[in-house]
Amino acid sequence: VLQFNRPERLNALTARLQKSADHWHDIKGQSDQSVAERIRQDGIDILVDLSGHTQGHRLLVFPRRPAPVQLTWMGYFATTGVDGVDYIIADHFVIPPEEERFYTEQVERLPHGYLCFTPPDLPIAVGPLPAHSQGAITFGCFNNPAKITPDVIACWSRLLLALPDARLHLKYKFFAESDAVHYFQDAFAAHGIDTQRIRFAGQSPRSEYLDSYNGIDIALDPFPFNGCTTSVEALWMGVPVITLSGDRFAGHMGESIMKNLELYECVADSQDDYLEKAIALAADLPHLADLRSRLRDRLLNSPLCDAPTFTRDLETLYRKLWMNWCQTHSTAGA
Repeated sequence: VLQFNRPERLNALTARLQKSADHWHDIKGQSDQSVAERIRQDGIDILVDLSGHTQGHRLLVFPRRPAPVQLTWMGYFATTGVDGVDYIIADHFVIPPEEERFYTEQVERLPHGYLCFTPPDLPIAVGPLPAHSQGAITFGCFNNPAKITPDVIACWSRLLLALPDARLHLKYKFFAESDAVHYFQDAFAAHGIDTQRIRFAGQSPRSEYLDSYNGIDIALDPFPFNGCTTSVEALWMGVPVITLSGDRFAGHMGESIMKNLELYECVADSQDDYLEKAIALAADLPHLADLRSRLRDRLLNSPLCDAPTFTRDLETLYRKLWMNWCQTHSTAGA
């Protein structure tokens, strides 16, 4: 039984999910109490929040305890802090043991990544290494520019200063607006970077968006809020991603992705290490070209794209949490 807890427009994905559900209830506009009552009537055993504190969330349903086991997963990169959310699903990277104290939920970890990705169903080939034809390395980032903080700009500027011929390609829908472009041009110029070295691009159809990675040699992950889907898309297009391991869930997402691919050379533990790893990768074009040619297959054969195994792992975890509840309440009633 699927309880959909976030208002969404009915699109192709929603329609596909709806067909896979035994029951489907549109709860938009309903009160938290009425939603809780609906969940109780449906006899839901495990209630899963997929929104966290994002727009349209229904977290206030959870303190009403409509289901025996209640947890949060996937849609939010921190604790909910909400009474009634018993567990948070993670992996060994995004919530290491020393950070559990920041969570009101009990942390439950899947054995590999906490997410599974469906590769794009588009006939886009991985092209040759752009540096071979362009004569210089092109770094790129297609993340939301809100993640490109002053610290990130300063770090990337150091990288561009260390590699005077290198260029940077930034792509996101906001870069269709001149104000956004001027803001980042000024920010990089303040660090001595010629704005002619930075290319800005706005939104494009998905096939063109993915094909844009054929003009990128190395992707740069922002910090402390890493990319997630964006990083996997880059990897699918043969582009390695340099990421900085942080001190919070959102700062460990890149680490989780890269370490599941055993791309340890792409995971940095400091900004200096981040620069060193990016420079080292840029300096070894034969290795970079070889990595590019093998990266898509490496991703597709990794746990990140192994949907059957991921599903079994998630079902096993759900079963464990349910059995724990049954055992606890059987003992309490004895």
